[in-house]
Amino acid sequence: MGGVLPWKRPGGRLPPHPDQGRIIVEARTRAGWGQRKLADAVGITQPYLCCLETGKRALSPRTARRLGEVLGVAVPLPPIDIAQTAAGRQQAREQDRQRLGRIAQLQREVDELERDEHMRRIIWSGRRF
Repeated sequence: MGGVLPWKRPGGRLPPHPDQGRIIVEARTRAGWGQRKLADAVGITQPYLCCLETGKRALSPRTARRLGEVLGVAVPLPPIDIAQTAAGRQQAREQDRQRLGRIAQLQREVDELERDEHMRRIIWSGRRF
């Protein structure tokens, strides 16, 4: 997907964290705020906040941070597959490089064993070089 952030991936949104809506609603009602007041304080629209509370949309890290600051709670982010991040892709490339190096090493060992076995057969057969 290149450099596209997982929560901004076209056509494929991440599923929201299972507790996201409950945490937001409980913190909002505890503070005595309505959806419009909270949305204005966070800098998002009321319909978007409604989607977050009902679990129809996943939070972006920025929105989760702002909600946490305004409500004074930790709002969970959706689970992100590490392979979708730049660090995850770099880690996967490094693991692939290590695997390929190990495969090449094993192939050299097999080649050496086959060469040794071939030489043993030649020696045992009594052939001269």
